[in-house]
Amino acid sequence: MFTLLMAQLKLYDVEVSSYRLLIEQLKKSAPDIPWDKMLRDIRNTKRFRQHFRKKYDVTVENFLEQVDAQISGHRERVFLREWKPKGRAH
Repeated sequence: MFTLLMAQLKLYDVEVSSYRLLIEQLKKSAPDIPWDKMLRDIRNTKRFRQHFRKKYDVTVENFLEQVDAQISGHRERVFLREWKPKGRAH
């Protein structure tokens, strides 16, 4: 799972870096346009922020639940494997 996560992160990093380079080129070729302000305004719109909050809050919550379940399952297996009951047998 970690390998897939890192591969996806790399793809996103390449994509975001490409857009950043594009914006830098646009700034040079059309310096009269307020590129940074336009980008900041888009990023700060309520609809934009809601979209990403809705998209990722649920995803992160599900991911954390899955990780928690795997950790709990692992702990239970380790406990049962290492458990040495004491006392009389029934």
